[in-house]
Amino acid sequence: MTVRHQVESFIEEYNNKLSDLYGRLQDTTERIEYLQLEVKMLQEVEIPEASASAVLNGTDESHVNKLKKQHQKYNDELEMKKEVLLVINHAIKQHQIKAGEKLVELDRLYRQEKSIQEKKHYSKMMYYKKQFIDSMIEEGEKLKELTSLDYKIQEILVQAGRKNGVFVDSNVKSTATNTNDGRTYLPLSLTECQRFVSGNYTESDYKYLKPFNSLKDLG
Repeated sequence: MTVRHQVESFIEEYNNKLSDLYGRLQDTTERIEYLQLEVKMLQEVEIPEASASAVLNGTDESHVNKLKKQHQKYNDELEMKKEVLLVINHAIKQHQIKAGEKLVELDRLYRQEKSIQEKKHYSKMMYYKKQFIDSMIEEGEKLKELTSLDYKIQEILVQAGRKNGVFVDSNVKSTATNTNDGRTYLPLSLTECQRFVSGNYTESDYKYLKPFNSLKDLG
């Protein structure tokens, strides 16, 4: 298993455990909020009203005692849940600390592997850049041949009196912006390279290349 896979596995396990702890924290917090409302309702509303009713009606306080028992039960659970909340928060912190301790060595090894892999991927890009430049040189020679022949044709036409002068457009054809109408767009700016390498690009950034997708269709 590569260091990268070890790191990915470690992070997955870490996040799963953390997610479980936060889930328990959320459940406990919600239960505490519910119990606090119930205790408050019993203490401030239900028990006083039941006590007043027993006094006014001259009845026994069995219902009042029942509410008091319920109040005590909720209160006991509330205190227990508060302790559980403290334990879970402590567990989360310990999980994070221990994960950090274990990850230090993996981080060191991963940075070494990352450096090697980065060099490999950039080297591949340089390889394809060389292929791109080699193809421009090769195709450029063919363009020069076309231009040369065009010049010779016009030269004879001038000698024959059919033209007043020779004009050959030898400029490299390139538009200033991306196009999708068959015109040529050769430049690739540093900004574009950064967008493509970092993955921060959209389809519009390269859709002009779609007509050139297959070499066999270019004639």
